[in-house]
Amino acid sequence: MNCPNCGTPEKARVKVCSECKEAYASMDLLELRQLEFLMKETASWDVTERLRFPYEERLHILQDRLKGLKLTKPEPEIEPVPSAPSEKLAPSILADKVVNIRSGPGPNYPLYKKLARGDTAEVIGVSPGGKWWVVSVPSSIAPDGRGWVSSVPTTAYNTEDVPVIQPLKVPS
Repeated sequence: MNCPNCGTPEKARVKVCSECKEAYASMDLLELRQLEFLMKETASWDVTERLRFPYEERLHILQDRLKGLKLTKPEPEIEPVPSAPSEKLAPSILADKVVNIRSGPGPNYPLYKKLARGDTAEVIGVSPGGKWWVVSVPSSIAPDGRGWVSSVPTTAYNTEDVPVIQPLKVPS
């Protein structure tokens, strides 16, 4: 392979076995594992051996080259699971797409602003039917500090205990 920036050919990456001190190329190991997988997966396929032969031949060449090494499959790295925060995070929603923040639960209510995909908002309540979230908005946008967002295009977090809030009447 060549460097994508300047085009200089890549030098072979050589590793040395910690036990037998034999050198081997990491690309050979990768190819060996890929061919082992390929041969195992295609063993039951209804194909002629003629199609599998070149891969099988290359596999044997690599196995012969690397046979002196004690090859072990690497153990997968296990990432530690973060512990739960000691205090519960505030109820919130994440916008799965652009959503409207309205003065009430429905398209007939005036639009205050839009919440962009990926934006979050603090949840302070839910509509009686559970289809709309009541979110905190600045008093410069809504005098009562409340906006309503449809629950469908959002993902909710820690909203189990938010109060049910009755909406104002639909404006005429």
